[in-house]
Amino acid sequence: MPNRLLGSLTLLLIGLVAACTGDEPSASSPTPAASPTASATAGASATATAAPPVMLEPGDELQRIVEAHPAGSHFILTAGIYREQTITPRDGDVFEGEAGAILSGARELEGFSRDGELWSIGGQRQQGQRAGGCSTPEALAEIGGYDGCRFPEQLFFDDQPLWQVTARDQLASGRWYFDYDDDRIYVADDPTSSVVEASTTAAAIRSESAGVTIRGLVVEKYSAPTQQGAIHAAGASGWVIEDNELRLNHGYGLRIGPEMEVRDNSVHHNGQLGIGGIGSRSLLVGNEIAYNHTAGFNEGWEAGGLKLVRSDGLVIRDNWVHHNAGRGIWTDIDVINLLVEDNLVESNSRGGIVHEISYAARIVNNVASENGLGFDPWLWGAQILVQNSSDVEVSGNVVTVSAAGGNGITVVNQDRGSGNTGPYVSNRVTISDNTIRHLGEKGTSGSHSCRATNENVFDANTYEAPAVWFERDRIMWCELFSWAEFQAAGFEPAGTGVEIG
Repeated sequence: MPNRLLGSLTLLLIGLVAACTGDEPSASSPTPAASPTASATAGASATATAAPPVMLEPGDELQRIVEAHPAGSHFILTAGIYREQTITPRDGDVFEGEAGAILSGARELEGFSRDGELWSIGGQRQQGQRAGGCSTPEALAEIGGYDGCRFPEQLFFDDQPLWQVTARDQLASGRWYFDYDDDRIYVADDPTSSVVEASTTAAAIRSESAGVTIRGLVVEKYSAPTQQGAIHAAGASGWVIEDNELRLNHGYGLRIGPEMEVRDNSVHHNGQLGIGGIGSRSLLVGNEIAYNHTAGFNEGWEAGGLKLVRSDGLVIRDNWVHHNAGRGIWTDIDVINLLVEDNLVESNSRGGIVHEISYAARIVNNVASENGLGFDPWLWGAQILVQNSSDVEVSGNVVTVSAAGGNGITVVNQDRGSGNTGPYVSNRVTISDNTIRHLGEKGTSGSHSCRATNENVFDANTYEAPAVWFERDRIMWCELFSWAEFQAAGFEPAGTGVEIG
């Protein structure tokens, strides 16, 4: 016990030092909320002694222990799996995981019985909130009108999620069916040689308290409903969420609130989105957001890597956003004073960086490549898309369009009405000093809206492409032009075209 306490105090000291270090935000960035641990230390008197961290172990009733300690306590979860538990933090609480600490929203299932050609198990009474719009995934192509994404429950064989179907006769290898009326789960695959887990619990950590810190945890297999997170901080503020791994949850891995610092997390293989929410004055930095949208949601509605809405002063910096089924970085609905910089955004099936029905933004110094192969007609599927948003600067970016498809940098205007700060119109959009690279003859850049009143500008960009791309009509300004025609018409006067092999 003395050694364990000494180790705990050492972890506390490390946490206090870590809370005082990190990247400095740029002048245009919001100032992240201070770490609750650091704030408590700064305010302590010289003679006060900080309470030692509370050590938690698998099998503990976590919420009961949390409630037995004052707000602002520091809890350390030791290595192991903590199953089917939800923590409700108070103001200033800190939750820190030792290596190997896993919060799991699933229980292991044992006792399947043979049921004709299928296997089944009863006694399954978990039923969560159902919502959302689905799109039939390729793996279920023969099923018309698939809507299994609406059900938050999941089933895993050896950590691999199966597709939930909504009728018993749709079962096949890799699929499962939940007869909710009979509390029974059916599978076609033999479960006897696998670890089978069913998600039962909606959230790992959920609260509207302020100043919470979550660090070093694995959070997995929660049945978070559509548009909710396994870590769910909607309505909260000032959280620090860093160095966690959020995986295999149904809705979002993480739903944030305002004034939060989301740093150095790995957020992957979640059912709908990696990260979502309303993040005014929040900083998202150094996160890997990858392989999200595994549950068959409608990508045009809401699915993919990162989607944040109704936010003022949001900063998205130095994240790696890749291989999400849907858009990579998506800001939508009344987002203003946005900064998206220094991100690597690649191989997302729809647009790479999308700023939609919103306002002032700077999208600068990002690398976006080979996005949009899943949906690229017209100007969609762009590496960077400004859609019905005004006062936007897009500069210093390097974008690469795959030879297989996708588009470059595009501006779209539609009839989308008005929001908090005026009409949703792409006015005063400046696309300059970017490198737009095409690896083949495909891909378009430009704007279909060319009215002088829009004051939109494409200039001083460098286009790198094979000769055939320059010969074809690949640049749009109301209509499609070849490169030579575009410059002859007075556009891109300082632009450069470079032929590549």
